Amino acid sequence: MQIPVAEDLFLNRSSQSSGSGSTVASPSTPSSTSSSGDLIELESQRECVLNMLLKLIVYPDAMETVIAVVGAVQAEGGDERWRKISRTLADVVIPLLASQKIRIKDKRSLDLVRALFATLAPGSLRPVDPLLEALLTSSVDLSNLEDVERWLGFVVVALPILTNQVIKVHFFVMLEAKVFA
Repeated sequence: MQIPVAEDLFLNRSSQSSGSGSTVASPSTPSSTSSSGDLIELESQRECVLNMLLKLIVYPDAMETVIAVVGAVQAEGGDERWRKISRTLADVVIPLLASQKIRIKDKRSLDLVRALFATLAPGSLRPVDPLLEALLTSSVDLSNLEDVERWLGFVVVALPILTNQVIKVHFFVMLEAKVFA
Protein backbone atom coordinates (compact mmCIF):
# COMPACT_ATOMS: atom_id res chain seq x y z
CA MET A 1 0.00 0.00 0.00
CA GLN A 2 1.32 3.41 -0.93
CA ILE A 3 -0.74 5.70 1.33
CA PRO A 4 0.12 5.35 5.05
CA VAL A 5 -3.11 6.93 6.33
CA ALA A 6 -5.23 4.38 4.46
CA GLU A 7 -2.98 1.56 5.61
CA ASP A 8 -3.39 2.67 9.22
CA LEU A 9 -7.17 3.10 9.02
CA PHE A 10 -8.02 -0.05 7.09
CA LEU A 11 -5.28 -2.55 7.88
CA ASN A 12 -3.65 -1.69 11.22
CA ARG A 13 -6.68 -0.55 13.15
CA SER A 14 -8.90 -3.36 11.91
CA SER A 15 -6.35 -5.98 12.95
CA GLN A 16 -6.00 -4.33 16.38
CA SER A 17 -9.74 -4.23 16.97
CA SER A 18 -10.37 -7.74 15.69
CA GLY A 19 -7.19 -9.21 17.15
CA SER A 20 -7.71 -7.87 20.66
CA GLY A 21 -10.56 -10.25 21.31
CA SER A 22 -12.42 -7.58 23.21
CA THR A 23 -16.14 -7.38 23.01
CA VAL A 24 -18.20 -4.27 23.19
CA ALA A 25 -19.70 -3.93 26.63
CA SER A 26 -23.30 -3.06 27.27
CA PRO A 27 -24.28 0.54 26.62
CA SER A 28 -24.65 1.23 30.32
CA THR A 29 -20.95 0.76 31.06
CA PRO A 30 -18.67 3.80 30.69
CA SER A 31 -16.08 2.00 28.57
CA SER A 32 -18.62 1.07 25.91
CA THR A 33 -19.43 4.72 25.28
CA SER A 34 -15.84 5.58 24.48
CA SER A 35 -15.27 2.43 22.43
CA SER A 36 -18.45 2.91 20.40
CA GLY A 37 -17.46 6.56 19.90
CA ASP A 38 -14.05 5.39 18.71
CA LEU A 39 -15.67 2.96 16.29
CA ILE A 40 -17.93 5.67 14.91
CA GLU A 41 -14.94 7.99 14.50
CA LEU A 42 -12.92 5.22 12.81
CA GLU A 43 -15.75 4.52 10.36
CA SER A 44 -16.09 8.23 9.65
CA GLN A 45 -12.36 8.54 8.96
CA ARG A 46 -12.44 5.43 6.75
CA GLU A 47 -15.33 6.82 4.73
CA CYS A 48 -13.54 10.14 4.25
CA VAL A 49 -10.27 8.49 3.14
CA LEU A 50 -12.11 6.11 0.80
CA ASN A 51 -13.94 9.04 -0.83
CA MET A 52 -10.63 10.83 -1.38
CA LEU A 53 -9.10 7.67 -2.84
CA LEU A 54 -12.02 7.35 -5.25
CA LYS A 55 -11.30 10.87 -6.49
CA LEU A 56 -7.67 9.90 -7.08
CA ILE A 57 -8.29 6.45 -8.53
CA VAL A 58 -6.98 7.49 -11.95
CA TYR A 59 -3.47 7.25 -10.51
CA PRO A 60 -1.85 3.81 -10.08
CA ASP A 61 -0.73 4.40 -6.47
CA ALA A 62 -4.25 5.34 -5.42
CA MET A 63 -5.68 2.36 -7.30
CA GLU A 64 -3.23 0.04 -5.57
CA THR A 65 -4.34 1.46 -2.23
CA VAL A 66 -8.01 1.03 -3.12
CA ILE A 67 -7.35 -2.62 -4.01
CA ALA A 68 -5.77 -3.15 -0.59
CA VAL A 69 -8.65 -1.32 1.13
CA VAL A 70 -11.29 -3.43 -0.61
CA GLY A 71 -9.33 -6.56 0.30
CA ALA A 72 -9.18 -5.43 3.94
CA VAL A 73 -12.92 -4.75 4.03
CA GLN A 74 -13.56 -8.20 2.55
CA ALA A 75 -11.20 -9.83 5.08
CA GLU A 76 -13.00 -8.12 7.97
CA GLY A 77 -16.08 -10.09 6.98
CA GLY A 78 -18.35 -7.12 6.34
CA ASP A 79 -20.07 -8.60 3.29
CA GLU A 80 -22.68 -5.86 3.07
CA ARG A 81 -19.99 -3.17 3.33
CA TRP A 82 -17.83 -4.99 0.75
CA ARG A 83 -20.77 -5.12 -1.68
CA LYS A 84 -21.55 -1.44 -1.12
CA ILE A 85 -17.94 -0.36 -1.69
CA SER A 86 -17.69 -2.65 -4.73
CA ARG A 87 -20.80 -1.16 -6.29
CA THR A 88 -19.59 2.39 -5.64
CA LEU A 89 -16.21 1.51 -7.08
CA ALA A 90 -17.76 0.03 -10.23
CA ASP A 91 -19.94 3.13 -10.64
CA VAL A 92 -16.86 5.36 -10.42
CA VAL A 93 -14.35 3.30 -12.42
CA ILE A 94 -16.42 2.29 -15.46
CA PRO A 95 -17.06 5.87 -16.69
CA LEU A 96 -13.42 6.78 -16.05
CA LEU A 97 -12.26 3.82 -18.11
CA ALA A 98 -14.71 4.59 -20.89
CA SER A 99 -13.47 8.17 -21.12
CA GLN A 100 -9.79 7.09 -21.04
CA LYS A 101 -9.14 8.98 -17.81
CA ILE A 102 -7.54 6.05 -15.99
CA ARG A 103 -3.87 5.97 -16.83
CA ILE A 104 -3.15 2.64 -18.51
CA LYS A 105 0.32 3.14 -19.91
CA ASP A 106 2.05 -0.18 -19.22
CA LYS A 107 1.47 -3.76 -18.10
CA ARG A 108 1.58 -2.82 -14.43
CA SER A 109 -1.23 -0.29 -14.90
CA LEU A 110 -3.30 -2.83 -16.82
CA ASP A 111 -2.69 -5.46 -14.14
CA LEU A 112 -3.83 -2.99 -11.47
CA VAL A 113 -7.12 -2.34 -13.28
CA ARG A 114 -7.67 -6.07 -13.70
CA ALA A 115 -6.85 -6.64 -10.01
CA LEU A 116 -9.28 -3.89 -9.07
CA PHE A 117 -12.12 -5.63 -10.87
CA ALA A 118 -11.04 -8.96 -9.36
CA THR A 119 -11.46 -7.58 -5.82
CA LEU A 120 -15.04 -6.47 -6.41
CA ALA A 121 -17.83 -8.42 -4.77
CA PRO A 122 -19.74 -10.85 -6.99
CA GLY A 123 -22.77 -9.17 -8.46
CA SER A 124 -21.40 -5.65 -8.11
CA LEU A 125 -21.19 -5.41 -11.90
CA ARG A 126 -24.78 -6.52 -12.42
CA PRO A 127 -26.50 -5.50 -14.45
CA VAL A 128 -23.64 -5.34 -16.91
CA ASP A 129 -25.53 -2.94 -19.18
CA PRO A 130 -23.51 0.11 -18.02
CA LEU A 131 -20.25 -1.70 -18.76
CA LEU A 132 -21.47 -2.87 -22.17
CA GLU A 133 -22.82 0.57 -23.00
CA ALA A 134 -19.56 2.20 -21.94
CA LEU A 135 -17.64 -0.24 -24.11
CA LEU A 136 -19.82 0.34 -27.16
CA THR A 137 -20.19 4.10 -26.85
CA SER A 138 -16.67 5.07 -25.84
CA SER A 139 -14.72 6.83 -28.53
CA VAL A 140 -11.03 7.35 -28.98
CA ASP A 141 -8.90 9.83 -30.87
CA LEU A 142 -6.78 7.54 -33.03
CA SER A 143 -4.17 10.23 -33.50
CA ASN A 144 -3.42 10.26 -29.75
CA LEU A 145 -1.43 7.15 -28.86
CA GLU A 146 -1.95 7.59 -25.12
CA ASP A 147 -5.75 7.64 -25.55
CA VAL A 148 -5.60 4.58 -27.81
CA GLU A 149 -3.55 2.68 -25.20
CA ARG A 150 -6.03 3.60 -22.48
CA TRP A 151 -9.00 2.60 -24.65
CA LEU A 152 -7.40 -0.73 -25.53
CA GLY A 153 -6.73 -1.31 -21.84
CA PHE A 154 -10.42 -0.70 -21.17
CA VAL A 155 -11.38 -3.19 -23.88
CA VAL A 156 -8.93 -5.79 -22.52
CA VAL A 157 -10.43 -5.40 -19.04
CA ALA A 158 -14.10 -5.14 -20.08
CA LEU A 159 -14.39 -8.06 -22.48
CA PRO A 160 -13.44 -10.83 -20.02
CA ILE A 161 -15.72 -9.29 -17.41
CA LEU A 162 -18.61 -9.23 -19.84
CA THR A 163 -18.03 -12.77 -21.03
CA ASN A 164 -17.77 -14.07 -17.47
CA GLN A 165 -20.77 -12.18 -16.09
CA VAL A 166 -23.28 -12.79 -18.85
CA ILE A 167 -24.69 -15.88 -20.54
CA LYS A 168 -23.59 -15.80 -24.19
CA VAL A 169 -27.10 -15.67 -25.62
CA HIS A 170 -28.02 -12.79 -23.34
CA PHE A 171 -24.75 -11.03 -24.26
CA PHE A 172 -25.55 -11.13 -27.97
CA VAL A 173 -29.13 -9.96 -27.37
CA MET A 174 -27.78 -7.03 -25.32
CA LEU A 175 -25.14 -6.31 -27.94
CA GLU A 176 -27.70 -6.34 -30.75
CA ALA A 177 -30.02 -4.06 -28.79
CA LYS A 178 -27.22 -1.56 -28.11
CA VAL A 179 -25.80 -1.56 -31.64
CA PHE A 180 -29.07 -1.37 -33.54
CA ALA A 181 -30.94 0.86 -31.10
